[in-house]
Amino acid sequence: RPRPPRLSRPRPLNVERPLAGWPCEARQVEDFPAVRTFAALAIAFVVMGASAVFAFRRPAGDRFQLAPVSINGNDLLSVSRPIREGDGKWTLVEFMDYECPPCRAAHARLDVHDAFPSGMSWRVAAFPLNIHPNALRLAHTAEAAARAGRFREAHTTLINGGHVPGVAVRREDRTRVEAAMRIGMKAEVAGTPTFFLVHGSGRAFRVAGFGMPRDLVASGTAMSGH
Repeated sequence: RPRPPRLSRPRPLNVERPLAGWPCEARQVEDFPAVRTFAALAIAFVVMGASAVFAFRRPAGDRFQLAPVSINGNDLLSVSRPIREGDGKWTLVEFMDYECPPCRAAHARLDVHDAFPSGMSWRVAAFPLNIHPNALRLAHTAEAAARAGRFREAHTTLINGGHVPGVAVRREDRTRVEAAMRIGMKAEVAGTPTFFLVHGSGRAFRVAGFGMPRDLVASGTAMSGH
């Protein structure tokens, strides 16, 4: 009796290149060319339709929206590293990938002296996507540099495509990156960069679209009552 042919098992996560430049997105599809093509076309139509509806409903001049999330903001803070430390109530937490071009663009936009209001903090958490072959290694390197007190310098170098010499990655660095990725998945991060606005009380908001931190704080204060 002939045996049925064995089908190759698709890889559990095959990440397709994003349809647009913002953000870098991870999508799970089966590893068959026809399925991949159909999925890409379907996603393209859905994205274009959703974008048109959103653009129609979006208030004029509003470049972003804040949505409360169920995850505790302290969890987001615990897996992130500081880029800008303030003494205020609000922190912008960015889940990012060191090989993601939109993350590089966001860094250039935020890393200027007047981007943040006084007292606001900015932290980043690793969320390497497997469409980028070196992203995980670079995230480990950044964590190793953080252990040596060199995170801010290493982060700027790596996000701009540079090399950080003199760091040795340990198991604890890999563990911390894994923890950041778990929290990111719990917070439903699906692409990079993804931003959250976190209040000192632990309340957190997902940032849809992109606005400068000063505008985000004004909206967050209005929504939270703090």
